[in-house]
Amino acid sequence: MSLSVVVPVYNEQDIIEVVIRSIHNNITSKIKDSELIVVNDCSTDDTLSVLHKLSKDIKEMRIITPAKNGGHGKAIRLGFLNAKKDWVFHIDSDNQFDPAEYWKLDQFKDKYDLILGYRKKRYDPIHRMIITSMVRLMNLLFFGTFIKDSNSAFKLINNKVLQHILTMVPEDAMVPTIMITLLTKQLGYRIKLVGITHFPRKTGKVSIQGLKLAKICYRGAMDNIKFRIKTLLLPRDVYKKASQIRMENRSL
Repeated sequence: MSLSVVVPVYNEQDIIEVVIRSIHNNITSKIKDSELIVVNDCSTDDTLSVLHKLSKDIKEMRIITPAKNGGHGKAIRLGFLNAKKDWVFHIDSDNQFDPAEYWKLDQFKDKYDLILGYRKKRYDPIHRMIITSMVRLMNLLFFGTFIKDSNSAFKLINNKVLQHILTMVPEDAMVPTIMITLLTKQLGYRIKLVGITHFPRKTGKVSIQGLKLAKICYRGAMDNIKFRIKTLLLPRDVYKKASQIRMENRSL
């Protein structure tokens, strides 16, 4: 097995070294054929300088910095597109997850295409909890499916599946992770949900709040409605390719 770990980062100078070293110690150092892709979304603090120092010790680490800040969604997508290994693990950089729990997901990779870590008890501000409930409702209304934590930042996905899905997710999608989860299910790929631990945020600041958060929620909702219309019109070839990828994965 080979693994790409994708970590989007923005202004996490106080905690990024702890997070990256924990990912290295608990995951990539234990998998010979692995890479650690850190997407620095044009941080304005000392995050990048800390990352450069870390890269001298952590040889499997690659730092990608886009030309301009594009937001969390675009940073994740950029990391996914640069992932070269058989499996891709996505974890955020805010230290609200334990990288050691990656192995809770890893054990299911032989039977599933996407292993989604759902937060058993979530430590986030109340407004984010409300948004999560609204997302669940929209997924049920528009896609006819209930997924407990479709936007979880702790997931393991087969790279063939991921690259197939990304061809159908809009490049400017505000929250591509939700679309990836929903389309993975729609195309018949195998999904497993695994409960994981979530911790309160202790450092840094949530950059999306207030009016900016409201605008993002509105745009995200409109994106998902348009995406649903698009997915209703998918050609048969898309489903055929998904079936072929499923068969290839089962034969490995």
